[in-house]
Amino acid sequence: MLEILTGLRPGEVLGLQRDDYDRSTGAITINRSINSRGKVTPGKNKNARRAIVLTDDVKKILDEQLDDTEYLDSEWIFCNRIGLAPSQDSLRDTLKILVKEHELPDGITPYSLRHTFYSHTEAYLPDRIIKGIFGHSDKTDGHSIYGNHEVAGEAQEAAKRLSVTPLYKAANQKENAE
Repeated sequence: MLEILTGLRPGEVLGLQRDDYDRSTGAITINRSINSRGKVTPGKNKNARRAIVLTDDVKKILDEQLDDTEYLDSEWIFCNRIGLAPSQDSLRDTLKILVKEHELPDGITPYSLRHTFYSHTEAYLPDRIIKGIFGHSDKTDGHSIYGNHEVAGEAQEAAKRLSVTPLYKAANQKENAE
């Protein structure tokens, strides 16, 4: 859920550490990524290191994850069962289980969740804000014209706008039905 509701790259989700999340402000700072070889990197490009203000729904996901894994005393938010850094393989395996359990379409990959987020949010947010959320820097992505900066209050406004997208509505309906 975190990945589809934030548009983070799979490796960025895996690279999140407890210190990257500020519960008081509801923001995460993307400082690293874990690639398919298990190597911790600074991210895909210079704009991959960024801060994102989260919606209340996403904060709840992170808060629950942190509470559920606190006993492991791990620096990683999504650590493995013994508190070590997570892996891309375990993320793919977990997603396969979830796809089967929830009868979702075959072929869903961790990276396709990022594409789904983009498809569902491009109508709700200006390109320059999407560029900041996605950490894009290449001119071919259509967002580089506006730079990687925030006008006062934009990050909080983005979080408010995201909470009304169809993805969040569907997530809330599923949660309320359970």
